[in-house]
Amino acid sequence: MGVAHHHAASLRDTQADPLPRRLAVAVPRRIRAPRRKHFPSRCDSISGLQTNEPKRMNELKNLETLGLVLPSPAYIFGAILFGIIGYVAFRRGRKTSRATLTWAGVALMLYPYAIAQTWLLWAVGFALCGWIYAQWN
Repeated sequence: MGVAHHHAASLRDTQADPLPRRLAVAVPRRIRAPRRKHFPSRCDSISGLQTNEPKRMNELKNLETLGLVLPSPAYIFGAILFGIIGYVAFRRGRKTSRATLTWAGVALMLYPYAIAQTWLLWAVGFALCGWIYAQWN
């Protein structure tokens, strides 16, 4: 046993230290980040959702009394669709130097800002798309 212990000690002495002992610096094992304060969120409890819901409903009712109503999904889809078609028509009109196609594209992109009813948005959009289709070639 004495020989094995002596052999291990001689191996330790022959291996090079990664840092000389005088340059070694004490490094803390684990650095902890400061703890954050816990702020309750809506996901913490079901009761949190119930208390926030009436506030939202009151805000929506207040906006409705002012005449501001959220658009329907059909209105949003139509506005995006006709905006994209208008952009394509505008680019085509600029590329071919045709003012009627360019201005029809601009009208198709901008008219949803002036119309509030969904049925009117779709009617004017289809009419302008028909005009663009007739002017395309």
